[in-house]
Amino acid sequence: MSLIQPAYGADITVPEAKQKMIDQVRSWVAQTKQLDPNEINVNAMDRRLMVPNCAAPFTVSLPFPDQRTVRVLCEPSGWTVLLGVEIDQKPFQLRFLRDLARGERLSPGDVDSLSASDEDRRLLAAVSERILKVNVHRGQLVSEQLFDELVTVYVTTRALKEGEKPSARDFRREQRAAGEYGAAARVSPDAIARSALARDLAAGSVIDSRDLLNEYHVRVADKLIPRGEAINMENTRAVVRYGKMPNGALPVDIARLRLVATGQIRPGETIQMSQLRMLPEVVKGDTVTLSLTRGRMQITAMMVAVEDGKLGTEVKLRNEESGNLVTGVVTGQKRAVLQ
Repeated sequence: MSLIQPAYGADITVPEAKQKMIDQVRSWVAQTKQLDPNEINVNAMDRRLMVPNCAAPFTVSLPFPDQRTVRVLCEPSGWTVLLGVEIDQKPFQLRFLRDLARGERLSPGDVDSLSASDEDRRLLAAVSERILKVNVHRGQLVSEQLFDELVTVYVTTRALKEGEKPSARDFRREQRAAGEYGAAARVSPDAIARSALARDLAAGSVIDSRDLLNEYHVRVADKLIPRGEAINMENTRAVVRYGKMPNGALPVDIARLRLVATGQIRPGETIQMSQLRMLPEVVKGDTVTLSLTRGRMQITAMMVAVEDGKLGTEVKLRNEESGNLVTGVVTGQKRAVLQ
């Protein structure tokens, strides 16, 4: 015989056959739902329920979709009964239904969520977007601390050499645990495609920003440029290089810049702004387009500058045919308006 404390407080004696049935139902439900048997309450305490001594273990099943009622059958005698079952779980008791390895993500059926509370479901939704950072075993409680945020990384598909420029086939996208990778691994595929490698990388390496030499564009001397020579598209060329762009390097687009070398520049040398002098918009001897506007009519004439002039300043210009001097205001490169 076994002694059980009922809800109303008085001690009652449970017949041995009934206790045997209760224990078997608890064990079966606990195994089926991956729970602790102590969390299972079987509503079999009605004194009118007479349980026979069964010559074989009771057969237990769930006959209804709500899964809160079990059918107990003693097959040798054919005796059967329907009993209510209550699960007395603590909050947030989601459990894994199978062993899972570090690095895996949850799939449907990995967690017992059938009787989950709203809070349990919110937890499940949160961790489903993450990745396991440790191995877990069947029956273990689900906890946010077991998971890590996902981060996108790019992994080499073959061995790559220093200085090589990766193509889209040389790396693949993967999601890994964020805690394993620092900010340097948060690189974009575009950044990889625009870079050259700073070191050799084995196949399967995670690419980070320290492995990449950024692409930049500079202008270099195409020939020996002597002191005082103007910098233009004929004596320079644009080149692509990788690494850190030198401070003060000449921009690639020089179409609107009037520059002369302040010293000799060797062929292939990256041109620095410190090696150059900026010329004003109008230089003595320039042929300048002079404009005069009267109402809707605009008159232009070609004049020769007799002095230098910067943007917005006055400059003296000479008419080559008459020799007359006029004063104009510089409006752009080799352009002025009549004052």
